[in-house]
Amino acid sequence: VVVDARTVDGRKIDPLTGKEPDFNPDTPTGWGHNQFWCDYENKIRFGGNAHHRKNLEDYLMKYSERTGNPKDKIVAFDVWWIEDKSPPPGQKHGIPRRPQKLISHGVVKDSLATPWLKQGGP
Repeated sequence: VVVDARTVDGRKIDPLTGKEPDFNPDTPTGWGHNQFWCDYENKIRFGGNAHHRKNLEDYLMKYSERTGNPKDKIVAFDVWWIEDKSPPPGQKHGIPRRPQKLISHGVVKDSLATPWLKQGGP
């Protein structure tokens, strides 16, 4: 899961990492999520768990409370499921698939997902 959020002062941030959103499923540094978050994100993407997404929205909207910085207030975000097709034997990198939007709050006009939406289909 990648959150493409905008702060009150216009910064692009993923409140789950504290960094700029990274849509590359083959990111060399990973997203820094522990096992709990990996399991949660894997489950929240499924339609049967969509009723829990409001809790995720509430959590994301409280980002500035967790950082203690009023400039970190989130004004808009999109939450995306990111994945790739497993690489063929002998290759190190998979083929990125199109991100799937799970939820939105407000309007993100300059989505960092745009270039990734041109990737191959699921």
